[in-house]
This record gives sequence, C-alpha cells and structure tokens, in this order.
Amino acid sequence: MIDRIFGEVAPLEVGDVVVSGGFAASFRHVLRNSSRVLALHAVHLKATKGRVANDLLALCGDRLENLSEEDFQDLHLAHPELTLYQLRGAYEKLLKQWFVLEGYEEPEVRSTVNEQVDKARCELGVE
Repeated sequence: MIDRIFGEVAPLEVGDVVVSGGFAASFRHVLRNSSRVLALHAVHLKATKGRVANDLLALCGDRLENLSEEDFQDLHLAHPELTLYQLRGAYEKLLKQWFVLEGYEEPEVRSTVNEQVDKARCELGVE
C-alpha cells in the first residue's frame, strides 16, 4: 500500500517540467481520467494536421490501444467533416508513431474495417 502511495507522489516528468508531491498525484489522476479525451484529440490532430507531438503521445499513448468503435463514432459526431475511414487511418498511423516513440519495432497495424473499404474500392473501381 505504501508503494502505491509513494508511486502516486513520485516525481513525474511532463515535457520539460518535473512535478512532484500532491501535484504529481493530481496530475496522474487527471491523466488516467482524461487519457481517452487526449487520445481522441491526438487522432483528430493526426487526421487533420498530420502531425502529433511526441509530448502529447507520451501522455495518452497507453490509451490508444483501448479506443473502441464507439470512441471513433463519438469523434466522427464531433467532427463530421472527417469520415470514419479517415479517422481509422489516422489512428493506425498514430499507433505506429506511438510504438516507435516507445522504442518498439513499427507494427503492422491495419483496421479490418478499413481493409474491407479498400478492398471494396478496388473491386468497384471507386476512388
């Protein structure tokens, strides 16, 4: 139990700033509770700007793998100018960026839904 408490107040590096004590504990709490929102924001940035800062990924990257189809639907409702296909494609690129940032080999990530869309486009000859 003590390890868990000290783990919460241990120094936390946020970009160029190091926070500790109660502020670090509060920051960790906020990160856990808002990492979904940050992850969706990162996907939106990747889809629109094509770039996501590594600092942002360091905060929400762990949450990327747990985004659900409902999360993509919510993001699409908030930004109807982006198709679900674009959002899933941005997610795939972002997930690859996260793995590289963490020092892992770049994974082969491909959404089965987007694979089906690509296959249908090829078969139908539609752009």
